[in-house]
Amino acid sequence: MTSVSWGLDNLPIMGKRESKIGIGTLKNQIVNTSLIFGVIMYAIAFSISFSNVPNYFNKVNYITNSIVLSSVIIVALLRNRLSLRVKSIFLIAALVIAVILHIIWLGIYSEYMPLIIMVPFFAILAFNLRESIIIFILAIGSIVILGLLHVNNILTVRQSDLDRYHHLQTWVLALLILSFVSVGILIIITKFYNTFHVLVNDLKTQNIKLQFSEQSYREIFNSTTDAILKLDYNGEIEDINDAACQMFGYSHEEFIHFDWSNSKNREREGYTYIQASKYLQDVKTKGNITFEWLSQHKNGNLFWVEIAIKTTYILGEKKLLAVVRNIDEKKKIQLQLDEYRNRLEDIVNDRTIALHNANDELTRMNGNLYLQKEELRIALDELKDAHNKLLQSEKMATLGILAAGIAHEVNSPLQYIQAGAIGLEAYFEDTYNQVPTEVNMLLSSINEGVSRSANIVASLNQFSRQKNELTESVNIHNVIENCLNILGNKLKYKISVEKQFFKDNIIIIGNEGQLHQVIINVLTNAIQAIEDEGKILIKTSIKDHQAHLSFIDNGHGIKPEDINRLTEPFFTTKPSGEGTGLGLSITQKIIEEHKGKINFTSEPDLGTTVTITFPI
Repeated sequence: MTSVSWGLDNLPIMGKRESKIGIGTLKNQIVNTSLIFGVIMYAIAFSISFSNVPNYFNKVNYITNSIVLSSVIIVALLRNRLSLRVKSIFLIAALVIAVILHIIWLGIYSEYMPLIIMVPFFAILAFNLRESIIIFILAIGSIVILGLLHVNNILTVRQSDLDRYHHLQTWVLALLILSFVSVGILIIITKFYNTFHVLVNDLKTQNIKLQFSEQSYREIFNSTTDAILKLDYNGEIEDINDAACQMFGYSHEEFIHFDWSNSKNREREGYTYIQASKYLQDVKTKGNITFEWLSQHKNGNLFWVEIAIKTTYILGEKKLLAVVRNIDEKKKIQLQLDEYRNRLEDIVNDRTIALHNANDELTRMNGNLYLQKEELRIALDELKDAHNKLLQSEKMATLGILAAGIAHEVNSPLQYIQAGAIGLEAYFEDTYNQVPTEVNMLLSSINEGVSRSANIVASLNQFSRQKNELTESVNIHNVIENCLNILGNKLKYKISVEKQFFKDNIIIIGNEGQLHQVIINVLTNAIQAIEDEGKILIKTSIKDHQAHLSFIDNGHGIKPEDINRLTEPFFTTKPSGEGTGLGLSITQKIIEEHKGKINFTSEPDLGTTVTITFPI
């Protein structure tokens, strides 16, 4: 349930210091004051009753009154933490219980009975009117029931209890109760009187403001050059400004009472009363619309206007507000421009047809030229491809011849060195029966150098093989090892290589020399991507009948915009003079000839992963 505040909950009131407070604050002040005053009165009354009839202290009456008094004292102490409704309920309950107990004891002689008058005053502060009436009826009903019990001698008053009225304290108590009721009613009435007094003053002030606002509105309403019409929600005109009278030539009264449905403006199709009614329906649906209209002056002249209509609320009622602007000159200029535009469009269409016919002839001629151009482009692409292959073939042939020559020239001194090492070892064993430790270490170093040199020479021989057939069984692990031997000098002391090879040999069918070229190109790019020290991880695996080779480096990586251009011929990210841009292009062609694929993934400053797949 919600409390009723007589419609004043949101209004300010004036206190003694003329500070503005709300009705809710006023109610709290009344209840808090009543709590404090009530506790004092209750305590005094209880003390007087106790001193007057001490032999009743142990009876239920005094025990119950003690409980009620204690409860009211607690509520008074916690008054700033409790809600208005809770405090009002405690006040009403204390009043009713105190009155009922006293009536049970003394019946019609109870001086507490006037306290029941305060029940509706406290009830109306926290409850609505209907609830307050019900509470008051229940309180009065309880007293009536107790009265009937006394009348029928079910409850009796003893003569010894009536002797208390011969004591001064009893009369003082009665006067205190009457004072409490009177002061309480006076406080409530005074507070609410001040509220209504301020309300009346506020209404007067608001009325003055409304009069000023109405005057200001009328001045603004009539000062604009646009016609303004206020209509009810059915479209009937209620008010217009002076500009509307000047625009249409009618007086204010003629405008208000004019029957627009009988207007003679029927010369232009689409600008009728029926169409205007449709616009009114549209504004009710959309909230606001703007449209152009051909209007008629009182003298019969037609002129163009722009009308903007919107729905609004004025004093709580739904209204339509229309603003009419004279756009006659602007509209006539627009119509002339439209006419000129239509003429120009006709001229342009004629010229366009002529140009279209000429363009068809040019298109036919251009088609023949385009076919010739395409044939030349295809021939040029084939020539470039053949040139690249020839260049690469010549380079590889030259490299093969050079590698074979180097291998032959290096093998001879290696044989002399190895023969010398073997002779020294035999000499020491024949002469001294054993090879000294220092000499043995030197001989081991010589043998190790010869072995490594022999491996490099063997790798060069594999790299320089120039067969073009793709029919060899190639162990991809051996190819990787040979390429690492060739590039050993570039890897040494700079880059660590980690190999995670498949547990078995991976054999693919292809050209061993070309596969060496593929691995060399990929490893060379990985080495060049690492500026200082770094790492290259080589992984091989078999999955779905395909060999997977992954080369992962932690170099400077590749920019996202360059990743898709790596295999374009002549594209390179190296400085001018340091690369031709053909390495990865040729690599991709070799892989595709082996029916494989190559894929690049990279992040700048984190590294690059090159993945190659071959069918097994």
